[in-house]
Amino acid sequence: MEERLENITFEGLVSQIERTNDALQNNARLVINRHVTAKAWLTGYYRLFYLTYPQLGSVISVFLIHLPIGQSMIS
Repeated sequence: MEERLENITFEGLVSQIERTNDALQNNARLVINRHVTAKAWLTGYYRLFYLTYPQLGSVISVFLIHLPIGQSMIS
């Protein structure tokens, strides 16, 4: 272990930090893009559904109003 620590240079450490930072930024971009895509898809689906079936809006609204606070609709 100490041999490895002796071989580390400042430039090597900076390079490792940069690679780690780049990998984490790319991962964050992927996650954010997935969330934005999912939100846009769900918003579009919601709008299409309620334009197609407007009579269900009041039924679903009543259900959502009576849903206990903090309870997830997805089990």
